[in-house]
This record gives sequence, structure tokens and C-alpha cells, in this order.
Amino acid sequence: MGKTPESGSPRAYQLFSAIAAGTAIVAGITVMAGWWLHITGLTSILPGLATMKPNTAICFVLSGAALWLQRAEFAGGWRAGRAAKTAARICAAIVVALGAANLCERLFGWDLGVDELVFRRTLLATNVPNPGLMAAATAMAFTLIGAALLVLDWETRQKRRPAQGLALIAALTGAIAVLGYVYGVRVFSVSVYASMALHTAILFVAMGAAVLFARPNRGMMAVLTNNGLGGLVARRLLPILIVLPVIAGWIRLKGQQYGYYGTEFGLAIFTASNVVISVVVLWVTALWLNRTD
Repeated sequence: MGKTPESGSPRAYQLFSAIAAGTAIVAGITVMAGWWLHITGLTSILPGLATMKPNTAICFVLSGAALWLQRAEFAGGWRAGRAAKTAARICAAIVVALGAANLCERLFGWDLGVDELVFRRTLLATNVPNPGLMAAATAMAFTLIGAALLVLDWETRQKRRPAQGLALIAALTGAIAVLGYVYGVRVFSVSVYASMALHTAILFVAMGAAVLFARPNRGMMAVLTNNGLGGLVARRLLPILIVLPVIAGWIRLKGQQYGYYGTEFGLAIFTASNVVISVVVLWVTALWLNRTD
């Protein structure tokens, strides 16, 4: 028999989780400083793109702190104590409350005043309707991230971790916006994504992944991190299956924009490219497994 494949290092996953939490905290503080000092370069990555709202920055600081306080031991044997866990849950609960309040304002037109909690004068000076209100997708993602951080260590009798499912949906919400920016969208015409900033979307992807990686040997993540062939194959194929379709979609879009073909033929090319990618990946995987066996 061949050697047992090595599993992904839990320390590496947990280190990524801690780094992502710290990045969210730093990014949120930086954006808050931008609003305070009236430096637009700190609130928006590029000129002309949407800015990160103050409430959004606050939620990233709180969610990053909640995850940081609950990080598993990976360096120096650190483990969250009761006080740290309590503080983390308070931060997560505030994130849920702010996210849900902003979502209710977006969906039902309520005026709860949460969009102008801080920097009210600066926000009103922009002469934009609801200048501090998060996009509906942003508010929903924060509600999911906050809920995931609240139940980070809760496991059902079937050994499932609801926090991982919530974090995955939040990460996908951010990923859709990131792909929109990659494909050239500068202002989202879809109302739920209107005003979501690029760095907001990136941080949602990072924070969603960070929650998943915070407990790498539990729930659905155990499938990816185990030391069997299934886990090894999944870790090798996942980046390929994420990156190649994105590249194929970008090429298809640029070809249509340059007038080489219309929408229908472009869709046919994109579908065919995805089929080819799937077949090639399947063939390479089968070849590698046969050699390993």
C-alpha cells in the first residue's frame, strides 16, 4: 500500500482564520479613520467605486474581534476563556442586530436611524439618499456572519456545524459582488447589491472562509482536511474548479464586448468551456487516483 496522504495542517487553517480576523479589524478601523478625517481614499479602494459605510466598518471590527477572541489554539497553546467567549458573543450579537436593522430599513423602508449612528454630518454632506445605509446584501451577510460567530462551537447530534453553513452563504454573497467588479461592474444595477464596496465584498469572502477555517476538523470542513484520498483530492481540485470557470467567464464577456459574437453564442462558448474544464479535471483526477492506487 502507498503512503497515507498528509492532511491539511489545522494550524495553517487556524492561522489564516486569525489573520483574516485581524485584517477585518484593521480595515474597519482604517475606513472609520477615513470618514473621520474626510479622506475618501480610505473609504473606497478606487475613485468612482462605492465607499464602505461607517456601520459596515464597525461591523467588520466587531466581527473580526469576535472571531479573534474565539480563535482555537494554534500558537502558544492559547485558548479562549470564559470572559473572551462572552465578549465575542456580545460583539457577534451587535453585528447581528446592526445587520438585521439595516436589512429591515432596506426591505421595509423603516427609519430606525442606524445608518446615521456615526459621522452623521459627514454622511449628510454627501447629498446622497440614505448615505450611511448598507446594501441589502451587506446587511444580510453581516446577519449571517454574526449568527455564525454566535454559534461557532455549536454542533448538532448529527455532528453538523450550522455556523459553517451560515459562513459559506455569507462568503458566496461577497463572492458574487467580487465577480461583478472583476467583470467590470462599477455600479450594481441589482438593488440588493447597490452600494456594496469592493473591499466590503472581499472582506466577506475572507471572513466567511475564516469562520470555516476556525474549526477545520469539524463539520463539513472535516471532509476537506482529513488525511484520506477524498480530502487530498478535494484540496487539489477546489482551487482549480473555482478559478478556471471565473477565467472562462471573463474571456467570454470580453469577447462579447469586443463584438466577436453575440449573447447567445457567448453563452454557448461559456457552457462548452465549463464542460471541457469539468471533463479535463475529471480525467486528470482519475489518472492521478489510478497511479496512486
